[in-house]
Amino acid sequence: MNDKIIRQVVLLGTLAIIGIVIVQSYWLINTWNTQEEEFDLIARIALRETAEELAVAEDSVAIPDRDLIKRKTSNYYIVNFNNIINPSNLEHYLQKNLEKYSFRF
Repeated sequence: MNDKIIRQVVLLGTLAIIGIVIVQSYWLINTWNTQEEEFDLIARIALRETAEELAVAEDSVAIPDRDLIKRKTSNYYIVNFNNIINPSNLEHYLQKNLEKYSFRF
């Protein structure tokens, strides 16, 4: 083989590998974002249902209609529930609602 053909084959191989890495990176980032959005949705739903159940258990404590759940970081949420909460009740309701949505912790 002559040198020109070898260089072309090496160049095409390099371009193919770069293309494969770019496509895999795109799919990896896309999957990561989708899983993060899914986690956020499940966490918000479970936290809202937990707050509602705690409000019923604590004799109709009013929960705000807006801004009940605030996300501070990717895995840190604040629930605006202005009442004293029994920790065992909180753990029970959280565990029940997270298991309901197949979230394993």
